[in-house]
Amino acid sequence: MREHERIGLEWGIPIAIAILAVGARAAINAERATLVGVIRSIIIGLYVGVEVNLYLLTTDLSQEWRGALVGIAAAISNELLIALIAIGKTIAKDPAGALRWLINRGGKQ
Repeated sequence: MREHERIGLEWGIPIAIAILAVGARAAINAERATLVGVIRSIIIGLYVGVEVNLYLLTTDLSQEWRGALVGIAAAISNELLIALIAIGKTIAKDPAGALRWLINRGGKQ
């Protein structure tokens, strides 16, 4: 197999799956259906997809599994980023209250 074919198989398919997964997820979500929201989601998904693919290239997973895992990671990456931003805003607004909430395990007794 030539070098460009090998690179195309290792990178092309997982990244194409990541773009499709993120684009479909962003287009379906009503609050992110704007052009800027879709572009932001695709950029975040591409970054996460590349990072996950870099890691998975060091394993002995098949190409199908690698593509599936990259697609899943890319699809949920935007939601995880939004959750981390919300947690950061909560901690910035009331650090002591956030620490109390964490120590009390979210209010559980």
